Amino acid sequence: MTIPAMRQPPLTLTEAAAYTNLSGRFLRREIQRHRLSVVRLGRTLRFDARDLDAYLASNRVPMQAESP
Repeated sequence: MTIPAMRQPPLTLTEAAAYTNLSGRFLRREIQRHRLSVVRLGRTLRFDARDLDAYLASNRVPMQAESP
């Protein structure tokens, strides 16, 4: 039997904003545009840190090599 890995508790909007260094307003806009996963518990929003990491990774712009 395997022991499940410790899961981080879901983040609030304020915590998610601090975690991503983005504003809460921006995160709400991304949720409305269906670009960011969220768990809705009534009017409360909760975020999984893994979803936030995936969102940030999917929006990464690769560096371009400098031209001589």
